[in-house]
Amino acid sequence: MKKDQFFVAIDCRMIQCSGIGTFLRGILPFLLRHRAIQFRLFGSTNLLSPYKDSHVEIIACEIPIFSWQEFFLFPRKELKGCDIFFTPNYNIPGFISIPIFSTIHDLLFLDIPSLKGFVGRTIRKLASFRAIKISKNIFTVSEFSKSRILHHFPNTKHITVCYNGVEFPDSLTEKIPDSLKSIDSFFLYVGNIKPHKGIHLLLDAFQRRKEEGDTRKLVIVGNQHDFKTNDENLSARLNSLSDNHDIIFTGFISQHYLIWLMKNASCLIQPSLYEGFGLPPLEAMHLGTPVILSDIPAFKELYNSFPVHFFKSNDSTSLSRAMKKEMSRIELDSDLKSLYNYKRTAEIIINSLNHYIKS
Repeated sequence: MKKDQFFVAIDCRMIQCSGIGTFLRGILPFLLRHRAIQFRLFGSTNLLSPYKDSHVEIIACEIPIFSWQEFFLFPRKELKGCDIFFTPNYNIPGFISIPIFSTIHDLLFLDIPSLKGFVGRTIRKLASFRAIKISKNIFTVSEFSKSRILHHFPNTKHITVCYNGVEFPDSLTEKIPDSLKSIDSFFLYVGNIKPHKGIHLLLDAFQRRKEEGDTRKLVIVGNQHDFKTNDENLSARLNSLSDNHDIIFTGFISQHYLIWLMKNASCLIQPSLYEGFGLPPLEAMHLGTPVILSDIPAFKELYNSFPVHFFKSNDSTSLSRAMKKEMSRIELDSDLKSLYNYKRTAEIIINSLNHYIKS
């Protein structure tokens, strides 16, 4: 397929989400710099309006992901004239006849089946299998995730690793949350309370630090009532620590508040048992904040060359010892700062699309 100019459709329905949305927001400005390519962005017209340009058309589409509407009612007519359909996830609408390039960030639901019920797990397994089968290329965010894709789907032929990066506003305005104005020092946790995030390890280690006289608080980004868990003991411990003001839930905060938290924390702690990438550690280090990480495969792959403090995964005693250490502010050198960035990720994606179009 050889042509001087081509059209790329991008599914942008998840642009406001965390995770996949962060990935999309990070790469999109760099993808759109290629003005020789005509783009059609599918999603919310309000959210996508800043991207509109002479070579960028916005197509209204707010159909829910992983839904029957997505499969049958996606505006396929608007794909007419497009050469490629790119999606930052593996939920692909039905009956798309042009070449598809998709993304699988991780296969958490297959590696830890207990996180999803049978129906949810089956839907995602079928969707990922279908994406692998019909996509010309699969992008993923780490060698670890690539290995898990090949473990579950060994016949997958075309997988390209393109790492995440750091996405900060153009202006790093710092705003201190009112609830933290009287706090001198705190540990920071950014994530949810799902079992694979290791929050129970963090609570064990944090309580041990309190028993040994550590006065630092634990700040958790998010609303307490949003941290849903079937573990009643875990919920009770969170409630107790919150009632004693040892744990502070920030509620919903803007990115400017999050930047302040990351920049002013004693350290950021990521006690995960499983990650495909894990972005908060990278963001924290770019702001000079020390980081404590579990020594899971993805973190060892991504952050082994960074000045992080690893602890033994699933070992709260090891985590408590790491939290006890005196940690200084860090400064990444230029090589580390540029190691993972969305400009490079976007170039990998564009090169893959170009290679296919021109081959």
